[in-house]
Amino acid sequence: MRRVIPPIDSTKERVLNCSTSNDLIKLLADNKASEPEINWLRENYLSISEKQQLTLIENSTQGNLFKVPEPTPRGEIVEYRLSEIIESIDHEMKRLGWSKEQGRQHLMEKYNKKSRIHLSDNELLEFWEYLKNLSRKKGN
Repeated sequence: MRRVIPPIDSTKERVLNCSTSNDLIKLLADNKASEPEINWLRENYLSISEKQQLTLIENSTQGNLFKVPEPTPRGEIVEYRLSEIIESIDHEMKRLGWSKEQGRQHLMEKYNKKSRIHLSDNELLEFWEYLKNLSRKKGN
């Protein structure tokens, strides 16, 4: 059986639009990407930040779909895509004038981790909140 290989940019887009490892598994099951394609993308085509995003996706898990999520303290449920959080952190760091080195230094001091890819989901959200609060204090 021959499979038509889609253009690499569309495969890249489908892979990076995943938010959990379950999404990647579904892509593979639906023959919309293959493991060799994903590995080739990682080794030859993705930027460093895209490689980090792919690693986060592969390491993420999806909770029990049948369990009702607990509401946040304000009674509202907020969902974010991993890519949105990463982009928002980048935006906040840029607004604050932080270099990547300053971000790494904060992660080492606060979480004892070298990079965002090593943070848990809660730590990543906490870091984002911290940056948003800093930018508010600066009056931005």
